[in-house]
Amino acid sequence: MERARLAGAVAVLSSLAPSTEAAALRLPTVEPPSRRWPPVEVVPPGPEGRAPRLVRVLREVRRGFILAPQPGYGVAQVCRSCGRPAACAACGGVLRAEEGRVRCVVCEAEGRCATCGATRFGIRRGGAERVEEWAAGVAAAPVRRLRAGQARLPTRREILVGGPENVRELGVGDLDLVAILDADAADRRPGLAARERALATWMEAVAWARPGGRAIVQSSHPGDPAIQALVRGNPDRFHDDDARRRADAGFPVGAAVFRVVGADELPDRLRELSPLTMLVSASGEQTVCLLALGRERVEGFGDAVRELAARDLVTRVEAEPHL
Repeated sequence: MERARLAGAVAVLSSLAPSTEAAALRLPTVEPPSRRWPPVEVVPPGPEGRAPRLVRVLREVRRGFILAPQPGYGVAQVCRSCGRPAACAACGGVLRAEEGRVRCVVCEAEGRCATCGATRFGIRRGGAERVEEWAAGVAAAPVRRLRAGQARLPTRREILVGGPENVRELGVGDLDLVAILDADAADRRPGLAARERALATWMEAVAWARPGGRAIVQSSHPGDPAIQALVRGNPDRFHDDDARRRADAGFPVGAAVFRVVGADELPDRLRELSPLTMLVSASGEQTVCLLALGRERVEGFGDAVRELAARDLVTRVEAEPHL
């Protein structure tokens, strides 16, 4: 937008689900006279994603897409040798079964029990591999799982299973069905923008069902603003709710957010800039400050940080970090 301002040009922002920051600009909105949004049905989650309603519909459709947010076959729950809860022996992370192997989702080490070193685990099934397996047993059309990085629409008679990484801008897909499993997982992901990113992915996928298809969403919270935005095909109310949530967290929409790493006296120096919010933690011998600033204070922040860096009080600055 700044480049357009400097060049005297018109900036056009185009998206099915704009970011909360873009929505907060309150720009003039141009919409077609009639929006053809597919009907979206919200149903309670089923075990491993097998909601009865979805199972019945899969027996009828010829072209569809199932969005399964979790990769792999499932998550290791317990060690079969010692009975202790499953955890990575190298870092204590979660172990996931994927492509016939059990590995840590954090450090990618081979799956070994943190207590006894065994490699056999009880798996809680439910990842995309398991969804492909059970869907193939009930669907009328062949079921195939997309690999990481793949992005395509189904052929004339095919149901694809994929994750958020497989959803891209592919235009109108004319699919009979788009199914979104475990939509509630968006609330369990870290980060202020986790629900916003999930909604953008859902809307892109559901748009593939245009012009005559439908969507089924599995959620225990049908009244959630993100779910309702998907049902209506309009994220306005979600943006209002998200803006309130972010303001309550101390990182209001439009604020500039920085992560600054440095010496012990760093917090005192940064407080002189009157940040809207500042959280202080430690990482080894370094002090980490996460702060939100009003836009009018960004220039002064830059001058102050350069001065502190020259005095070896700042070692790293990260703008707009992932929260």
